[in-house]
Amino acid sequence: MDVRSASVDDVEEILAVWSAAGLGGGAEVDRAEALERLREDDGFFVVGEMDGSLVAVAMGCYDNHRGWLKRVAVHPEHRGNGFGRAIVDAVEQRFFDAGVVHLRLSVFEDNEAGLAFWNGMAYEELPTIRYFTKDLRSSR
Repeated sequence: MDVRSASVDDVEEILAVWSAAGLGGGAEVDRAEALERLREDDGFFVVGEMDGSLVAVAMGCYDNHRGWLKRVAVHPEHRGNGFGRAIVDAVEQRFFDAGVVHLRLSVFEDNEAGLAFWNGMAYEELPTIRYFTKDLRSSR
């Protein structure tokens, strides 16, 4: 698998990987998120390509304080080949090279495979942090 920066030309394949991996939130929302993220040309949004097709995605973001990993996904047909570890290693290296040394991510508590993956990647679970969200469209 070759890892490279994501581009606007990859968006439809990115959406397909997210959807196949169960990380899709709906094509319109996902497309908007991917395109918005691609407006930042920082190299933290990466894709893994094999034989001309995307098989893995890692959307890294930087909030001027720490790096975030979002929607890290490997297409189910390609799981178990080390592609998840490889794409995370690649985006971690990009963060490190940019001087970003603290990373965070979130995983839903019922995502057992995701929890096992991140525990195996030496990420520390922080049980003392509670994650809050608000949709401003429904609160106005």
